Amino acid sequence: MKRKWLRAITPLTAAALLLSGCTGTDTSSQQMPGGSRTNASNTEMSGTLTVVTNRTDMIDRTYKEYARRFQEKYPAIHIQFEALRDYDKNIKIRLASGETPDVLLIPSIPNSDLGKFFAPLSDVELQGDIYFQDFKDYQGVTYGIPSGVAVSGVIYNKKAFEQAGIGEVPRTLDAFYAVCAKLKQSGIVPFASNFKDRWPLQFWSTDVPMLLTGKAGTKNELADTAAPFQPGNPYDTSMSIIKTLYEQGFLEPNLNDTNWEGSKRELAAGKIGMMLTGNWAIKQMIENGAKPEDIGFFPFPADNSGKLKATRYPDRYYAVGKNSKHQAAAKAFMKWMVEESGYENYSGFIPVLKNRKPELPQLLEMDAYQPEYVEVIKDTDRLSQILNKAQLEMPALVQEYMLGTPAEVLEKYNQQWAGARQSLNISP
Repeated sequence: MKRKWLRAITPLTAAALLLSGCTGTDTSSQQMPGGSRTNASNTEMSGTLTVVTNRTDMIDRTYKEYARRFQEKYPAIHIQFEALRDYDKNIKIRLASGETPDVLLIPSIPNSDLGKFFAPLSDVELQGDIYFQDFKDYQGVTYGIPSGVAVSGVIYNKKAFEQAGIGEVPRTLDAFYAVCAKLKQSGIVPFASNFKDRWPLQFWSTDVPMLLTGKAGTKNELADTAAPFQPGNPYDTSMSIIKTLYEQGFLEPNLNDTNWEGSKRELAAGKIGMMLTGNWAIKQMIENGAKPEDIGFFPFPADNSGKLKATRYPDRYYAVGKNSKHQAAAKAFMKWMVEESGYENYSGFIPVLKNRKPELPQLLEMDAYQPEYVEVIKDTDRLSQILNKAQLEMPALVQEYMLGTPAEVLEKYNQQWAGARQSLNISP
């Protein structure tokens, strides 16, 4: 049985409880480990919250609407949003300098470091159980709540498929290559890599290896050896697929001119046929001009077994800054974002709360293919420590593999990995 760190409350009792973990009259309620209860009403909580996000696309419109709606419920709390490009890098710089916003998204750091920067959230109560509830906890204390849940897969333009004479989505890797060939013959760029922006390549270094193994702990197994990148293993096999797409001319004509924002517009217009990403990107295609009915979503066929799989994973995690002077207000805002903002539907996520259903039709299409869902598990501290010590960005590995000699690239990263393990005194 999974340990629950956010106590579920029913709609009937919700009205009797205050936000941010304030107690009601139910003497049977339990205090979760790692936090202390606060007592503050909507009118008592006040202050100006700085909320830092990676969603640069929402800063001038949707977030303003969220701030307005939240303030209707909490008149004395003001919200100031700030969006960062290259979020992980820039927020880590702030955290290292002691500048911690009131509400932010947790960057890639070991869970053992969470308590250095973030406040415990064990006094936050949500109206139901949530997905991936223990990803951002350490020694029984919770520091993060997921902002959404996603599934990896191939977003495709149905009109482009129709133009190329493609009647069904591929269920094997060979069939996938055949679809790419038909799209190319029809003058359509078969597949968007978004090579230059780098981060979209993460699916080839994280998700596809899991599809090949069917094991949730595939990524964590990297930490068990000094030379994790070997010819023929899941990482090599995964990267060989996108290298094949490159060598066959199935990607963008000039990789160094690729652009995430531009690729969304081109897929929406049917100039690009497919893209491997999360379901959260579907709404962005529609915002860029695609008709909702023209955008589909299917599991990526990573091999020729015909057994389809898809990864299910949490998006970024909300957190409250440890040094925030308005922690009760910050927790109230986090709770509101999960329960009332509608962010998951705006962004095309699966709701964090398990008792809510997603509204995105393309997720129903994904389910119709009956894939085996592989739910990711949290990174071990050992893995996080090695990645940080090696300063290794997995999407950068994919870039080098695509353009270079695979054996040389794998050896380079194995040496980098082994050096980090040695510095950390890690042995098998």
